[in-house]
Amino acid sequence: MKLGYLKSDFLPREIFIIDRDQRLQISEIDSVKDLERFTPKNNDEILFLIKFYESFFDHVFTVKSNEIINEITFFGGSFNPWHEGHQACIKLLKNYLNKKHQLIVLPDINPWKNNELIPLLDRWEIYQNLLIKTNELIYPSFLFLDQKNPTYKWVTKLKSNQPTLKINLLMGFDSFSNLDKWYESEKLLKILNHIFVASRNDDLSVKNQRLEEYKKADPTLKVTFLGNHEHEDLSSTKLRQTLRQSSNK
Repeated sequence: MKLGYLKSDFLPREIFIIDRDQRLQISEIDSVKDLERFTPKNNDEILFLIKFYESFFDHVFTVKSNEIINEITFFGGSFNPWHEGHQACIKLLKNYLNKKHQLIVLPDINPWKNNELIPLLDRWEIYQNLLIKTNELIYPSFLFLDQKNPTYKWVTKLKSNQPTLKINLLMGFDSFSNLDKWYESEKLLKILNHIFVASRNDDLSVKNQRLEEYKKADPTLKVTFLGNHEHEDLSSTKLRQTLRQSSNK
């Protein structure tokens, strides 16, 4: 029985979800006309689909990918919800991207909280919202972990698998100014190749102080301030609060 299709711009063809002997299976098809998008009903179905999405990133995270991609900029955040400010950050970065320099969006939960507080079905909705709102590559796995996932740990693992890969981060100025509070921040700075910073109501004194500190940790680290955009006041937290207030009326 054909249950529906998956939404994602990076899939090579339209994909059906098939229920066969009460187990989900994947099958390709040329058209999704008159079909609805598939929505998982439980945690097992969600985890099955996430593993499927993960498979499309195998070429990015393997040694062979160096033949195609030698530099990746990761853009991490809760993105709940995704808004124009996030898209503006990516727009500022575009001039630095090319065929061998890939941007990957990494949705995750607030690093100061545990992911298990958010049900998997809610996390699935966050992920699907991202697929609808942006055409960038979105790596889903971190969003569905049930433990904290410090940047240093996964960057270290990736670098050990691909020693020649240049690893960059894209972030807003608020994240840049608090980078020294991240887990093993000094060690992380030594691994990173480049930090791209989009303005967000910058404080010049903090900017200069942090830049000096980070450069002291690793003099070879490149930091590029991408400049301003018109959506610097937007906040996912404020948007969620507004939505809750509206729903309570």
